[in-house]
Amino acid sequence: MSIKRRSLGFAAIALLAGVATTAICLASPGAPIGLDGSSIADTPGDPIPLLLAGRTWLNGRPTPQSLRGKVVLINFWTYSCINSLRPLPYLRAWQAKYRDRLVVIGVHTPEFGFEKAPAKVRQALADHGIDYPVLLDSDYALWRQFGNQGWPGFYVIDPQGRVRGYRVASTRAISTSPRRTAGRRTRAIPRADRRRHRRRCRELGRD
Repeated sequence: MSIKRRSLGFAAIALLAGVATTAICLASPGAPIGLDGSSIADTPGDPIPLLLAGRTWLNGRPTPQSLRGKVVLINFWTYSCINSLRPLPYLRAWQAKYRDRLVVIGVHTPEFGFEKAPAKVRQALADHGIDYPVLLDSDYALWRQFGNQGWPGFYVIDPQGRVRGYRVASTRAISTSPRRTAGRRTRAIPRADRRRHRRRCRELGRD
């Protein structure tokens, strides 16, 4: 095994270990963790074509050529969820540092109706300095194809196009305070939206 191939594997595992500390709002409780692919039951066997079939992209549309031979990290998120915002500085840093080996792709799947507006998502990308490609998944098509269960969800795809690991963890208390990460301050979420978000998380957790 080449040094480069080993470094890609280590990078994927380190990334999953890092996002494991992130609070996640679950659509159903008890989501499993897969690191080597053996315990992943619901993820697609050939995820890249499903991803690239998405119709509406911001920050450019990736191509099979741009992904070939690279690790792809897919992040399901939504811009009004504080737990979705916290990992963004780390994803930006990984994309910048390892862009020759790693491609970060966001999948914006809205929790609430107001999050579906492309202009609002585009503004959120500008606010948080996101320059990697983001697919708008407003109809939950890719979410369902991946069997995703919460925000944020992370999927690592190896250079051969196989899902090698993912992370969707147990829910924890949602912080209501803005924080500084990597020199950037996340935008404060309005109090009414925070209450609605927590209520929706509890409702989804009972389904």
